[in-house]
Amino acid sequence: MPTKPTPSNIAALMEHNKNRLNNILQRLLREFSLKFTYDQSGPCNDPTWQCNIYLDRNVIAMGGGTTKQHASEGAALSALEHLHGQYHEKYPNVFASDAVKGCWVCSLLDAPSGA
Repeated sequence: MPTKPTPSNIAALMEHNKNRLNNILQRLLREFSLKFTYDQSGPCNDPTWQCNIYLDRNVIAMGGGTTKQHASEGAALSALEHLHGQYHEKYPNVFASDAVKGCWVCSLLDAPSGA
């Protein structure tokens, strides 16, 4: 039976997306620069954060959250989905992991491998 999502296990799943994104880009697109930008809105005691991820001046992903970290991790997951959709079929080894049989992005997104 699947574990019910809770704030703690969702945070645990999300906490490494920025690292994963950097690792993928090191293997796949070394010549491109990655940039994170942040905007804060709302009252100081209850802010909302927006994160945009740029790959060579083009926005490839956005994320939002109640903390800067949640916004950036959500945006990083979005960027991973974007890169996976564009490059998984051509460069499957970039997305392979010893810890997960096959593509770890597919397992993270709960998509069938090779999708």
